[in-house]
Amino acid sequence: MRGRKGGRTAGKFVHLTEAENAQLEARARECGLSVSSYLRAAALGDAGPRARRAPTVQAEVIARAMIELNRVGNNVNQIARSANIGKEIDPYFYEAIGKQLVALLREMHEAIRT
Repeated sequence: MRGRKGGRTAGKFVHLTEAENAQLEARARECGLSVSSYLRAAALGDAGPRARRAPTVQAEVIARAMIELNRVGNNVNQIARSANIGKEIDPYFYEAIGKQLVALLREMHEAIRT
């Protein structure tokens, strides 16, 4: 915890080229660590007890799936709004939403299995 008793209060600033920065970020990502945690591990031999882990690939897939789920939810809201005012709904719209939902569920299932 920064600034608290026993927390990390000292910082260091390092100048890097764009290529060095890209290499550093890639190495940290490969280890599943934030850049700060990676640098502590490389310099001190340990990333620390509260090292921040980078999100896994599965977490990124799930985040994208959540965005898609929100889109499907918006479509369902449009259907409900239309139905409430007595407007007829195009059956192809239902089919399109169903296809979106099936694709989303497959993606989420794949993310969970890996």
